[in-house]
Amino acid sequence: MRYNLIVKVGVLEMAMIDNIQENVRRGFTEMLILKLLSEKDMYVYQINQELEKRTDGLFKIKCGSSYGPLYRMLSRKYISERKEFVGDKRFRMYYHLLPEGLEYYKKLKHECWLAYFGVSKMINLADDIENQPASLTK
Repeated sequence: MRYNLIVKVGVLEMAMIDNIQENVRRGFTEMLILKLLSEKDMYVYQINQELEKRTDGLFKIKCGSSYGPLYRMLSRKYISERKEFVGDKRFRMYYHLLPEGLEYYKKLKHECWLAYFGVSKMINLADDIENQPASLTK
């Protein structure tokens, strides 16, 4: 009976960790997409691959999950889109950072730094290095 309780708590803990990770990643998605688009125009698959590569796999966006932030940023006029044909019938939608989007990115980046330093000061991240993911302590 005790074993079943431990397993259930383990599942709940894993669900809680997954939920926390998803919320944190969701908060960074727009900023990271804008960062990539500040370097060059990209299409969705390219954005997802580049995010995963540059974060050493710590930040993966599920297939299709980029569209929500992209559509929000399109509606706010932070980015624009253009269709480029690949072959005869297929096309890719490329996204381009607009000047308003660059200003928004700079504000997001500033707020991110403020939040990071505030949180790290509050929870003493510098003293908690042993709890970092293995990929960060290479």
